[in-house]
Amino acid sequence: MGKNELAAKFKVPSYRYNDVTREIDLIEEVTRVEGFDKVTPAIPNISQGADISLDTRIIKTINQTICATSTQESRPVLTGINFKINDNKLVCAATDSYRLACKELDLSSTEDQGDTDIIVPARNLIEVVKLLSSDDDNVELHIFANKVVFRFNSITMMSRLINGN
Repeated sequence: MGKNELAAKFKVPSYRYNDVTREIDLIEEVTRVEGFDKVTPAIPNISQGADISLDTRIIKTINQTICATSTQESRPVLTGINFKINDNKLVCAATDSYRLACKELDLSSTEDQGDTDIIVPARNLIEVVKLLSSDDDNVELHIFANKVVFRFNSITMMSRLINGN
């Protein structure tokens, strides 16, 4: 190594990669950028877990409750939307302890969806709504112990669930 050379190894989250490379623009050349194979979590087997099929319109109307979620991570339960499915009725509720938004929707499916009570992070639901196009028919939700998987078209998106009441 020469006099003005510096060798460093560090990990950067993928969403911050461009920010970091802009910050180190004083460096003339980055010799090697390595990817990490183990960073992406494995998507659980879809054949396991509860299957819930929701119409695209239902997912887009859930977007009306996102405005009441908190953006502060100090109380994670308030950063998500509570999905409660009972007797083919979906109730979505969100609060930041000052505002409360609640949306009740009838699920017009012939099959019983089962009873479900989960909290999905609002940021992930915003991404799902952005990815939805008008020609999507249904969004499949596969619920696991601490994860939920959204599937529509050729997109599979996994999110952790928020623990709490």
